[in-house]
Amino acid sequence: MRLNLGVAALMSIAASALSKVQLEQTRIHGVDDLGSDIHQSSFGSDVHLAQDATVQYTFYTSVDNTRSTPISSIISFVDAQTGEYWEDVVGIRASDGRGRYTMRSSKFPLKSPSLDVKLFVATDGDSGVLDVGKLSFSEDFSRTSSSVLPEITHTFKTEPKHTPAAISGVAALLINGAPLLGLLVLVGAHVSLQSTLTLLQLSSLTITVKQTTENWAFIGAVVAFEALLLTYWVKLTLFQFLPFAAANALAVFMTGNQALRALKSRREGVSDVHTDKLRFMHLLEHAKTQKRTGWLRSGVKGAESISDHMWRMSIMSIVVADDSIDFVKASQMATVHDIAECIVGDIAPSDNIPKTVKIELERTAMIDIVTRYLHNSSQAKYLMQIWEEYEHQSSLEAVFVKDLDRLEMCLQAFEYEKADNNLNLESFYSSLNSVRTEQVRVYGELLLEERKQMHSNR
Repeated sequence: MRLNLGVAALMSIAASALSKVQLEQTRIHGVDDLGSDIHQSSFGSDVHLAQDATVQYTFYTSVDNTRSTPISSIISFVDAQTGEYWEDVVGIRASDGRGRYTMRSSKFPLKSPSLDVKLFVATDGDSGVLDVGKLSFSEDFSRTSSSVLPEITHTFKTEPKHTPAAISGVAALLINGAPLLGLLVLVGAHVSLQSTLTLLQLSSLTITVKQTTENWAFIGAVVAFEALLLTYWVKLTLFQFLPFAAANALAVFMTGNQALRALKSRREGVSDVHTDKLRFMHLLEHAKTQKRTGWLRSGVKGAESISDHMWRMSIMSIVVADDSIDFVKASQMATVHDIAECIVGDIAPSDNIPKTVKIELERTAMIDIVTRYLHNSSQAKYLMQIWEEYEHQSSLEAVFVKDLDRLEMCLQAFEYEKADNNLNLESFYSSLNSVRTEQVRVYGELLLEERKQMHSNR
């Protein structure tokens, strides 16, 4: 091939520019066909090789004396007498920017005994053409790679290189660490949930301890599998690993099955009315400890809990109601309306869960409360009745309590803004536009006037 005008012009322009690209730690390494070293030097040196030899060019790149990883690099072998050339792409290692190009002389396409070697390097924002040196061969190129080679009397295979066990162990720990960390988080959550063991009745204590033992057996089997993976990575072969993996898989299946059976038994109740009602009393703790989602996502510190919200609504039901409202029923409805959140959590509008799905989740939770915890007692059926009445807005009390739900949220927003000047909870007040009862609307208007006055005084 002849060096065309476009390539020549490109190299000429790049070479003449004030390039900031420099090479460092350059190395030219030549070996014969038996792997013995026959040449060691740096860039700029002339290399003289036998026909059946391999030459390797290695370099690192810097720009303004700072190590840089090239975007691309091309090595060019040019016969200055004939103008023939050969170009090839140099491999760049992304981790440290090392460039390396290896060439077998017997397979080199140019039939020329002497070549000029150039290197084109492009970095982010700069490029340059750098002189590597000359490359020459001692034997005639007419000799082909299929000619008779000298007899090899002894060859020795070099020992394979193995990664040190310490490095392999660290790598395995990092790779397996992510799922193991997730497992530890689940274990922590499990311990937290099991910290409320029932000590008041021996039968309840026995059930809880049994479930804990079964859950821990399953977790232990999973942890054992993680340890087995780590051992396999460091020192076991595949066929050594498979028998242990099969035994471990059986253990995971059996313990997991037992844990699921225990969970099913817990959810279905223990048939003792007093024990299940006591479990329901423990369940109500979630309403006391779980913070309201909307306040947390708005950056409120010390946000109220679900039960804080329901308690104030219950008192408001009594003091705001007029003679047309059954305030006893309204107060009970306010106390119950978010009770399903003890199981499903506080689902906020920002969760983008369809309203029909939210209602179905909460209805399923209420059914669990009524049937599994409270054994379909008359009191449980009443709780379900007023909860459904509130969800369907099918009575004057239900509409009244829904309006109080909106008003109480705005009261709380005002109090948070009053305590923290940096808070702006404007979006919460739009719910007052949906208030339908006159008894509640008047307080909403007073609250908005009070908020306006607060902002004018700041």
